[in-house]
Amino acid sequence: MMKLIKEYLLYFMAVLPQIFLEDYYIILLATVSIGFIAGYLIQSKKVFLKMMIIQLIVISILFYLHHDRIAYIETILQNLGLSLILIPVIFIVFNTLNIAILFFFGYKIQDLIASNHIQQE
Repeated sequence: MMKLIKEYLLYFMAVLPQIFLEDYYIILLATVSIGFIAGYLIQSKKVFLKMMIIQLIVISILFYLHHDRIAYIETILQNLGLSLILIPVIFIVFNTLNIAILFFFGYKIQDLIASNHIQQE
């Protein structure tokens, strides 16, 4: 049980910066850093898939609870000529992909550094 908590806690921690922080660069650095730290603690092969699923669930819930705060997306989609029905789908999918890729990037950088260190020895 403790092993599962330790493993999934890092995935949920990667979601927290985008909930509590507003500056994208800080979110980017925090997510990559958490992914880097997760590389030392998680020995799973399906890191990207797990992050996508957790991110999709959390962001879907948060989006439907606080969708009124994301008013700028309506004007962007209207300027592009897209339907307002696409707002939840586009926002949730792109946000999920963004954070999952950043987390995976940090995870793989740690993996690359660790494998390079092993080869040098």
